[in-house]
Amino acid sequence: MVRYEIKKLIPLKLCLIILLLLLLQSLSVYIRPLKDREYSETLYRQFCEHYEGIYDKSIQELLLSRKIWIDDVIAKHDETQSEYHLGRITLKEFSAYMDIYTEAMAQSSTVNYLLKKCEYYDSLNRPAEFFCDTQWLDMYENDGFDYLLVFAVMILCVPAFTSEYAAGSRTVLMTTPGGREKTAAAKLIICTLTSFFLTMLFRTARLVPVMNAGAMKYAGKPAYDLLNYPFGTDISLIGAYESFSVMKALEASCMASFICLLSVLVQNRTFVYFLSAVLLYAPAMMMDYLPDAAYVSSSYAKALAVTPYISLIRVNISCMIRIGVYVSICIAVWRARYVRREI
Repeated sequence: MVRYEIKKLIPLKLCLIILLLLLLQSLSVYIRPLKDREYSETLYRQFCEHYEGIYDKSIQELLLSRKIWIDDVIAKHDETQSEYHLGRITLKEFSAYMDIYTEAMAQSSTVNYLLKKCEYYDSLNRPAEFFCDTQWLDMYENDGFDYLLVFAVMILCVPAFTSEYAAGSRTVLMTTPGGREKTAAAKLIICTLTSFFLTMLFRTARLVPVMNAGAMKYAGKPAYDLLNYPFGTDISLIGAYESFSVMKALEASCMASFICLLSVLVQNRTFVYFLSAVLLYAPAMMMDYLPDAAYVSSSYAKALAVTPYISLIRVNISCMIRIGVYVSICIAVWRARYVRREI
């Protein structure tokens, strides 16, 4: 029965659509929102490669000496400019100073950011490593609500039950052995498991920029080395990403079972698509304006737009409990409505 339902629920057309969405996901991760960084990415990479390795106080001392030189060069700008206008220095001398001044100005924000990073490492009271973490930071900062994934889950799960109502084949299914419970269970198993593995594929696609930038060599570095991301454990960067991926995959499975329940209750395919879109997309869109309301109205928005501070264990347990509740209600409603008609 499961094999038959797989062929029916995952036709070639759906596979092609999902492959297209997966391709779009791989491309979309390169389109990150433009934002003003407090440092130059190019200079930051150069400094990190120069100081790469176990952090110690000597790195902070070198950066402090660099900052003193930068501040001294910048402080002399007005005085040097005045001396040039008064003819006390030549054009060649002024041009040489301006080259140094431009270098100092370019390095100023980056050195200040690196010193902030040193202060953060000092506060950890544990060994830390200097490395170029830009790609990993970008991936975590842009790891929010995945609209393409939610759409993929919707087009997979909505037809699972609504197609039976639309074709009028539900009544026939109910007359077959196991048609009342086993058919619904098979559909739910396929939808939840496929959504789980589909999420893992989408999450793998998000690693493409990290791989292309050669940043995977830092995958084993402790996640707490990222500034402003105090994970609080010794989990690695790739380990943290895998943990988030499993959590999001469970949330996608929960979402799939919820959509199936909506399908059984509403029965109309178009209306189920509408309700699913409203209940899953709207809260995520509200998060920038009404974050508290969005979190209360949809646990999906909360977990699929996860931050490192959310307890992964609690979310995973919550997902499994909700999956069990949605599946149980779905099977009960699928069977109960036919029993009423028989009576």
